[in-house]
Amino acid sequence: AAGSELFVGYGPKWFEDRGMNLPTTENYAQADDVLSLFMKLHRAKWTELSPEEKAKKWTAFTQKLEFKTRSVLPQSHDEVPQAAEMGSAQFSLPGSRRSMEWLESNGQCMSNMRAGRSTIPQAGTGAFATRRLNGGEVISPVPTLPISRESLSMEAENTQQLALNYVFGRNDSSI
Repeated sequence: AAGSELFVGYGPKWFEDRGMNLPTTENYAQADDVLSLFMKLHRAKWTELSPEEKAKKWTAFTQKLEFKTRSVLPQSHDEVPQAAEMGSAQFSLPGSRRSMEWLESNGQCMSNMRAGRSTIPQAGTGAFATRRLNGGEVISPVPTLPISRESLSMEAENTQQLALNYVFGRNDSSI
């Protein structure tokens, strides 16, 4: 059903089978272990080491790791202490955490809906109200991005991308 693909857990093999070399949960966990061990071994003398010594130690410590694990680790030795403190997942997504002040100013409570499986046979998974909603009430914010119809075509497969399921538009418009 349209929309169900947003909630499906494909698993790490789904990406690998399609040639997408993306880090998995295990890669982030391994990266966190590497950061923790590296800092445990070098924290006491970290400030005394020259930049060249830091770079050499970091490169030697990480060079034999799998690409996907290395991809979520800091490239620069200067960022290692910060990444060890934050964790590799948060470090690899800068700006992913917001302050309470930012959330109070820009956030929106989403407690009026939940993801779940429909009780209607064959309907799949979707979003469901957690309380009575009144007419005209905002259910969920929907960020929009103007895109052209041409950007949705996939020439190789002669089909349209999945994003087309989520496009608001009119037949008489090019966007």
